[in-house]
Amino acid sequence: MYYNIVDGQGNPIQQSWVPSPYEAPKNHYHEDELYSAFSTAPKSITIKPYTYTVEKSDWTAVDKQTKTYHKDLEMTIRPVR
Repeated sequence: MYYNIVDGQGNPIQQSWVPSPYEAPKNHYHEDELYSAFSTAPKSITIKPYTYTVEKSDWTAVDKQTKTYHKDLEMTIRPVR
């Protein structure tokens, strides 16, 4: 599972590193992804989980450009003020 992050206006936050969809998953449940800093603090952010379709035989991505978003797993976070 991978994640896109958007601010309250739907602007995507630049992702500076994401694991390769061309490698088999590790044997632990830990994700390392890096994102750029916000230029100004947003009123909210939404985390949008997605996956790539992979070949079961060798874990190669069928199409690295096509993302399947999982709307039921989305989370919007608003700071407490």
